[in-house]
Amino acid sequence: MEPFISGELRDIHGLDSIPWWPLAPGWWLLLTVVVLLLLFAGKIRRRLDWRPDARSQLNKLYRQIKRQPDKATLAEFSELMRRLAIARYGRESCAGLQGEAWLSWLQAHDPKRFRWQERGQLLLSLPYAPPDAPIATNRKEEKQVRTLFRAARAWVDAELPKRAQKKARIRAALKSFWQFLKQLPNRNP
Repeated sequence: MEPFISGELRDIHGLDSIPWWPLAPGWWLLLTVVVLLLLFAGKIRRRLDWRPDARSQLNKLYRQIKRQPDKATLAEFSELMRRLAIARYGRESCAGLQGEAWLSWLQAHDPKRFRWQERGQLLLSLPYAPPDAPIATNRKEEKQVRTLFRAARAWVDAELPKRAQKKARIRAALKSFWQFLKQLPNRNP
């Protein structure tokens, strides 16, 4: 055996550092999952936005009113306003309101501060008019109807208050999750 020579010994070498690039397959998989989740969340968010549908319904009703102003079309407009209010602020805040209380609620919550109590009286008086009664008999009433539609468009286009936005997002997410659960097959034996 050879004698122990300390001069020939070398120090212990550590492992080389692991390079960041190229990424390991696990990181690529995680990155792919994150990108897919972001795309899916964006798709759900676009689908949950009620504004494009509300705009198209308002435009359709406005074209109907311009062609032939009748009681049924304005009744649809009133119903649409109620659905818009429920979409913005929730069913519990406005669904049961009627008459002057409904108009005052609309005025209090209107983002552009439209005077619904003064200018929205047509929505209250129309249900009690004869079935074949025209809704706009003169220029002033036609202008009033156009003003109501402009106010409704402003209602649709206005941003929600931050707290209401958060509630609306949570409500929409829970609704879509509940619909997803309903679609699942029943697994009880």
